[in-house]
Amino acid sequence: MAYEEKKYVYDEHFDFAFRERDQKEIHITEVPPEEKGKKGYRCLGTNCGNQLIAISVRKNPNHKPYFKHAPVNIKKGEKACSFSNRKYREALASSILTRLKSIKVPPVYKVNPENLEEYKLIEESKFINAHRVQSEVTFYEDKEGVIQYGKNPQIDKKYIVRRPDVVFFDKEDNPILFIELVVTNKLDDDKIADLYRLGIDTIQIQIPKTSEEDIEKCFSTIKNTKWVYNEKESKTNY
Repeated sequence: MAYEEKKYVYDEHFDFAFRERDQKEIHITEVPPEEKGKKGYRCLGTNCGNQLIAISVRKNPNHKPYFKHAPVNIKKGEKACSFSNRKYREALASSILTRLKSIKVPPVYKVNPENLEEYKLIEESKFINAHRVQSEVTFYEDKEGVIQYGKNPQIDKKYIVRRPDVVFFDKEDNPILFIELVVTNKLDDDKIADLYRLGIDTIQIQIPKTSEEDIEKCFSTIKNTKWVYNEKESKTNY
C-alpha cells in the first residue's frame, strides 16, 4: 500500500446535514422515522461532504436524535472533518439577522447600587431595526487612540478592542447595536469591560440548539436575550 490508511470514527454529533434527494440543508428533527440510518445525508463541512448517519434514540426520552459521520478511511496526512455545530449555528444566526435587520431587545433597568433587589425601569422592551447589518466587524484604536472600525483591517492585534459577532448600523452608517451570539461560552469580564470603553449598546443572545426556524423565532422574543451593556443605563443615576 502506497499510503497508510486507518478507519476513523468522528466523535462529534451534528444537528444539521445536507439531504441529497432535495438538495437542502436540514435539521435532524426534519428527518422522518423511515429515513434513519444511511439515507443520503452528507456533512456540511468544507472539503468534507462525507456520508452521515441519522441516529434515532427514541428509547430514552432524555436523549435527542443526531447525525454522525459514517466511519471512513483516512489516508496518512489527511485531516478529519472540522465541521462544528457551534460555528455553523453562529453563521446561520448571523445570516438570519442580516436578512431580518431587526431584533427585539429586553427592557432596560437601573439597579440600586445600595440594594441590589431594588431597581427602576428606564426603557421598555422594543425592536431595534438596522439600516445595514454586518458580521465580524473589527473595532480598534488608531495611533491617536481614536476608535475606528472596518472589515479585516490590517492592524496589530494589540490595537483591537472588540470584534462583535453581528453589528447593526443606522442610516448614517453609525454602529448602534452589538450582538454577541452565544452557543456555549459567555462573555468574560475583560470583554465586557471593552464594551463599556466603546460605549455601544450590546446584547447577548443564547442561540437555540434546535432548528433554523427556532433560531429565527428567538430574535423576535427576549427569552434568550440579555443586556451586556446599555448606554442609557450606564449614564442614569438611581
